[in-house]
Parts: sequence; C-alpha cells; structure tokens
Amino acid sequence: MIRQIWRGALVSLLTAFLLLSACDNWDIGWPKNIGSGSTSGSGDAFAQTAGSIEYLVVFTCGSNPAGLQDPVVPGQYGTMINIYNPRNNTISVTMRVSLSIPPGAASTGDISGFITRNISSNRALEEDCDTIRSDFVGGSSSSLLSGFLSVSSSTPVEIVATYTAGRVDSVNSIHVERILPR
Repeated sequence: MIRQIWRGALVSLLTAFLLLSACDNWDIGWPKNIGSGSTSGSGDAFAQTAGSIEYLVVFTCGSNPAGLQDPVVPGQYGTMINIYNPRNNTISVTMRVSLSIPPGAASTGDISGFITRNISSNRALEEDCDTIRSDFVGGSSSSLLSGFLSVSSSTPVEIVATYTAGRVDSVNSIHVERILPR
C-alpha cells in the first residue's frame, strides 16, 4: 500500500516536471536579488545575502491520531519537496526549518541551523519528512511536525512540493504545488 502511495506521488511529481519542461526557457525572468533589501534588524540571514532568492515551502509531516492536535484532523500527513537545478553548472542551496507550534501555545517554534546542499547541473534534490525530521530537527519524536522550509539560492531553481494526507493505509488527498520565490 505504501508503494502505491509513493507511486501516485511520483507520477504527480513527474507530471509536474513534464509540464514545466515543456517550456523552452527555464529562466522565466524571476527578479534577481529578491530578499536582499534592508531587514531593519530582523536577523534574517537569507534576506541579508546580496543576490539571494528565497523560497518558503510549508510542510506537514507525521500523524495526528484521534485528532490530538486540533484543528488538524486525524490522519497521516506527508510532504515531498523537490528542488531542481535547471542550470548548466552545480549550484548550492542553503536551507533551514522554522517549526510551527499548535494554536494556543502562545510561543513560536524552534528554528534549525542552516544546511547547504549542492545540486549538480540538471539534477534534482528531494527534502521530505524523513530528512526534515533527521537533518533539520534532530530526529524530533513529535508525532506531527509543521512549519516552513526556507530555501535560498543565488540563481533561480524550480521547486515543486507534493502534499499527501489520508489514513495510514491509503491516500485520501494529494496536492502538487509549484513554489515561487518570495
């Protein structure tokens, strides 16, 4: 059953990439230097990097048995974030996670350290619930994680997020979304 879930997600992802690859020109004119303006002391390291482009991808990972984290309905949630380098050279992307706290907690979530990954020419990298949990939040034992993955690159990349939700044995919902720069 898990293979069917991932096979369906993969088919949706490949369909999204095929639609994107139908374009003759991958560089669709995204503005350069997004997020490089003054931060007024906000401490946002991405915004302070001249020439960087930032993408924010929301994620929900794990399970919510018996509706323990209201308003999230009981079920199993997954997120796959695929980052594609359409360039003819290797690029680096810098990422971090900002966790959300359930409503009513009256505080903000933790922020991970920065992780830099290289992506070769015309290759893709996947960040998913397993890598978010292990690489960014230290193997958190929380049954449900929610937050944002911030991705920063000096050149435009293509990011497609695939979201699934359902019971443990089936997918009831799948959504594929192209992520645009901030």
